Amino acid sequence: MGVDANVITAERIKEELKNGKSLDGALKSGFARGLTPIIDGNVTIVIVAIVLMGAFGPSDGLFAKALHFVFFAFGPSTAGTIYAFGYTLLTGVLLNFVFGVFATRVMIRGAAAIKALRNPWLYGAAKPGQEKAEKKPVDFVSLRKKFLTFSACLMTVILLCAAVFGVHLDTEFTGGAMITLSYEGSFDQSAVQKTAAAALENTGLTLQTGENVATGDQTLKISMPGTETVTTEQVENLLDSLNENYPDNQFAQLSLSNVSAAMGTKFLQKSLVAVVFALVLILLYIALRFKNIGGLTGGMMAVLALVNDLMVVFGTFVLLRTALDGNFIAAMLTILGYSINDTVVVYDRIRENRALMGKKGSFEELVNQSVNQSARRTLITTITTVMALGVMCIVAKLYGLDSIFTFAFPLMMGMISGVYTSLCVSTSHGCCGASAAKRRTEAEEQEMKCPYCGAEESKVIDSRPTEDNERIRRRRECLNCHMRFTTYEVVETVPLVVIKKDNSREPFDRQKLFNAMLRACAKRPVSYETLERAVSSIEQALFSSYDREIPSVRIGELTMEELKKIDEVAYIRFASVYRQFADVESFLDELKKLVGDRKENQ
Repeated sequence: MGVDANVITAERIKEELKNGKSLDGALKSGFARGLTPIIDGNVTIVIVAIVLMGAFGPSDGLFAKALHFVFFAFGPSTAGTIYAFGYTLLTGVLLNFVFGVFATRVMIRGAAAIKALRNPWLYGAAKPGQEKAEKKPVDFVSLRKKFLTFSACLMTVILLCAAVFGVHLDTEFTGGAMITLSYEGSFDQSAVQKTAAAALENTGLTLQTGENVATGDQTLKISMPGTETVTTEQVENLLDSLNENYPDNQFAQLSLSNVSAAMGTKFLQKSLVAVVFALVLILLYIALRFKNIGGLTGGMMAVLALVNDLMVVFGTFVLLRTALDGNFIAAMLTILGYSINDTVVVYDRIRENRALMGKKGSFEELVNQSVNQSARRTLITTITTVMALGVMCIVAKLYGLDSIFTFAFPLMMGMISGVYTSLCVSTSHGCCGASAAKRRTEAEEQEMKCPYCGAEESKVIDSRPTEDNERIRRRRECLNCHMRFTTYEVVETVPLVVIKKDNSREPFDRQKLFNAMLRACAKRPVSYETLERAVSSIEQALFSSYDREIPSVRIGELTMEELKKIDEVAYIRFASVYRQFADVESFLDELKKLVGDRKENQ
């Protein structure tokens, strides 16, 4: 999650720079637009952490009391390790929000204030002359049937594997005895298992190595399913046998717990209820937060996609022939929060783009655009997390830490599945249930001809309001020649008529005004966005007038006022053409006037 918040912000800043915004504008917009998905993603993780602490924490704890109405029938918890994991998860999320959001903003803004660090390419913009051509977006929606078929086949294979290999439950779920020992060095696990089986007179026991986080000691957990309890005398006999055969390892008792079959069954039931309850809470949260793009239907589809991820975690335990224990429950609930976080980011982009696009374009196009925009962030976050988990798996295998490996590896598989379901499955479901999601109209704007080939069919690939919120800027791609062009959608009003110097009349042309200002600002450090704001300001002033017929002189004076604010060189260029100076003295008079205005302003 710590990486995720920074990746979301960085990708948003990069996107704003690509759209032509200045560095300061890109930072402002990037931070603002990245905040909502970060909040939504963190909330889903918090939900999972609270369920873990409420279900498996002490009965007098805050969350245990709050969720007592759900877990009261199962009695007090016996899984302190899961509670500790939930506590760590909650603390980590809260700290990540503080440092990943607020501290990052302070550091980036501080860096941007340094002149040497104000180059936009340091923040993700392409270097001049190295702009990459935009890749053709992936049509996720058209592939939804293939994605759903693959997921169905994958889950079927996992169920078949479970039926063939069997599902092994730890003593935490079935009842039995668990003996935890500390040791030093390394040992032959199969040989130790034979010695322990002989000492305890139980051939069905299993061994699992790990590490005591509090002390740093290497641990060996011996699990014996069954109804018979283990006495302290049997443990002493076990220690004598182990230390006699393996004196270098110095085995010592850490704990002994006997779990009745009834208690194990209750723990299994509580774990399943915790998973289902977390799913319900996530469903309700998504339904409330994204009601304008599907509401409850969107939440149900996202939750259904999570089943794929949970099945992958379950299948990993089955294929590893590892008994389902507390690690399994912790991994399942972690995947719930992590995977739904990826889906939430995509849903947030769909919601944002829907507000920008309005009624134009189909819901399928909206989803495709949003998924393609979110894919890079999702992949980067998953790759970094998988790399960290991969290192944990390697270290766990090298040092014989089975308890860590049986948690990290299934979690890694679940996260890989999560990126697939977030981009391919949950959004496909959303399109299948788009009628409940209040789809946008399916028809594209008609008669919008391509300026390159004249074709009338095009699709919207990006849409956003202008600074004054008076029009919508749309980036389009021609379906015939695949060239891209920009259009503006404005509210229909009574047209303005320009009275020229020869008293002839012509309709007001915004693009003509923009082109004139663009020529004046040639090779000057004036951004496209700045000119857009200036033209919008002039247009707004004209439309605010009671007159529908505007002298061209009035437009010229307004243009000069805006250029004077933007760039003095551009102002002089425009003035030289507009006022048609008859001699050098007239030009110098204009310069003196400009210098005088500057001194007055200072």
